[in-house]
Order: sequence, then structure tokens, then C-alpha cells
Amino acid sequence: MERGGPGIYHVTNRGYWCWFGSAEEIIQQAGLSQVKISPVPTSALGRRALRPRNSWLANSRLETEGLGHLRRWQDALRRYLLREGRAKT
Repeated sequence: MERGGPGIYHVTNRGYWCWFGSAEEIIQQAGLSQVKISPVPTSALGRRALRPRNSWLANSRLETEGLGHLRRWQDALRRYLLREGRAKT
């Protein structure tokens, strides 16, 4: 923004994730292996609003502007859990 580049910038941590995959990662990193989860397809939720099959945000503007990338989302999650005292030791 300081450079004045117009337009929309998607700023997200690196890597692809889905709701189930992120829940699995949280459980693993928090040391909650006793918690069992099962995937549920979005179509089974009965939501009225249609959802895209893939709504991944690309950080291409960051790269184009030479601003680099954020860390992997798993690493950001780990840092958050450590800060909150909830990470597996």
C-alpha cells in the first residue's frame, strides 16, 4: 500500500487448506489426538448459498509487487497455539 499499487491484494499464509484439513492440523498440533473427526461434504450441509468447489486466494499481487510471501499456514497456526499456550509440547 505504501508503494501505491492500486487494486486488490489477497494476503494469506502460504499453502492450500480445506476445513477438514485445518481441523486435523489443529487437533494434531494441539495434542488432541483423542478428538475424532470425520469429513462432511459441503453438499450435505443444506446451505442455501452455493459455494465454489475451490475458493483458494492467490497471493499473486504480493509476488508481482516484490513483497514476498507470508509463512506457511501450518507454521502460523503453530505460532498462534504456542502464544495461547495450547500447542502440544
